[in-house]
Amino acid sequence: QLVMIPLGLFCSILVALWRGWLFAVIFLFSTIVIMMMGRLLHRRISIAPMQRRARILLQQSSPAHFSNWNDWPVISAVRTAIEEYQQARPGEEIILGRVDNDGRLWGAFGPLPGWIMVTEETFVPRYRFPLDVVLVDGKVLVRKDFRGDHERFVREWHNLSVLMGEANVPAVFQVDEGQMLLYKNLIIGQTIRDILVEAGAEILNVHTDKDQTLAHLNTIERLHTILARGTKLLPELFPESFFLELERQMNAIHRLGFAQLSLTFGNIMVDGDGAPWFIDLEGAQSYSLNNTVAYRRHRDQDRVKFNRIYGREAMTEAKARSDLQQQQNKLGGWYSPIDFGGGLAVGGFWSIDSGTGRWDYLNERVMTPLVRDKRVLDLGSNNGLMSLLMLRAGAKEVVGIELSADFVASAHLVHRLFEWRDMRSYPFTIHQCNMLDILQNSWQPFDVITSLCTLYYLEPDEMVLVVRKAAELAPVMIVQANDSTRAEAGNNKAEKSSLEYLKRLLFENGFRDQKIFAPAGYSRPLIVGKRRIHDPCRCLT
Repeated sequence: QLVMIPLGLFCSILVALWRGWLFAVIFLFSTIVIMMMGRLLHRRISIAPMQRRARILLQQSSPAHFSNWNDWPVISAVRTAIEEYQQARPGEEIILGRVDNDGRLWGAFGPLPGWIMVTEETFVPRYRFPLDVVLVDGKVLVRKDFRGDHERFVREWHNLSVLMGEANVPAVFQVDEGQMLLYKNLIIGQTIRDILVEAGAEILNVHTDKDQTLAHLNTIERLHTILARGTKLLPELFPESFFLELERQMNAIHRLGFAQLSLTFGNIMVDGDGAPWFIDLEGAQSYSLNNTVAYRRHRDQDRVKFNRIYGREAMTEAKARSDLQQQQNKLGGWYSPIDFGGGLAVGGFWSIDSGTGRWDYLNERVMTPLVRDKRVLDLGSNNGLMSLLMLRAGAKEVVGIELSADFVASAHLVHRLFEWRDMRSYPFTIHQCNMLDILQNSWQPFDVITSLCTLYYLEPDEMVLVVRKAAELAPVMIVQANDSTRAEAGNNKAEKSSLEYLKRLLFENGFRDQKIFAPAGYSRPLIVGKRRIHDPCRCLT
């Protein structure tokens, strides 16, 4: 659309030069009409499959997902009044209360638990879609009237239906497609906004409409000032675990291809267990591919909003680049180049001898079936790249060992970046110590031990001890050689890093069954050594 507007103007100028301005105006008007009709048609076409999918999912929803009237701690006088009304009108939908624009409730029968109550005189009508708390078939629900907005009605219905069970969102109970009414579960609890207001934050419209301290501010400044009143109270009212869970829930929604979330205080509900729930998904967009440019941009915007609203420092595109640059400046460069995806990378990728290039060329194909669902010990983890790529390939857990404090710091950053980029948690821990420490400390057994271009930095006798210990700890050891080491390298490194030397080392110290992966002309071959089942420890005596 952004391309079509200037193109239409340009074509109109050409028409004006050719046939006159009257024809140009007619041409431009026709272009605008066609564009508008095309956009409407596109929306209709995109909404139709969402509506069909939502209908199917609605049939599969379980009654267990909805709040029961009998379990709601309503005061006895209000409960009695409601149940008497219900008995007089069996089967009728009962409006228990109406939600105003500040998220407060006018109760039709009296106060309801968890709500800031308001009288009819102080009720502020909602600017957009009316919300009512209703009782239907013994379930306490929120009824949302979309006032004929078909697109937002279908979008929220679809989004909630897809996300139910995958993230903390209310389940859809029923819909009235003719009147565009959506009935969703009432999450028992309070919104963050209500909790802040009870703590003294003046953030509602009734607080701010006549606030003279805001009168001189423009719209953006006003919003940020009001927001800051709530943000500064959050650390006093919520534990750190709440914000981590809120980010985790946001990640769960993002992971399914949804972005443009509403993160405001009034649209996050806190249930009785202190867990956050996203209760408004009408504006969220569904993307078919998580790696699209639009998706990444909107997901990043969500995280920027999350940081601003809740005073957090969650990873964003800008922060990722800043953190990488700071670490690169500290180290004077990246020893092992990394491609995080989405255009974020450090180091060069013209070589397949290190970093992501080495993984993509050989290691991924060989190692993935060996580490999938396995617990791995990675000797000499460097900046943690290979450890994280093993986890990406399906490893159950990776424990790394790295001597350099700078590389350990890099590994922690790489770990955070992979979890942010992939929207999932990776069980990776790294110990700052020498590979020889596995001889001293008490280590739990592993399924696989890896040493990828690292073992040959030890002395020959130390290499023997480490491999023997590895044979005690794991049935499989994967070692990567380096046949390109300069002959003049010190400490006999060229010999120790060679394929023949490392093959013999593994064979003589516990890993007699071997398979070699050495593509022609490639200087970083892999040795997969396996301990013989019938004679697992013969070499250790």
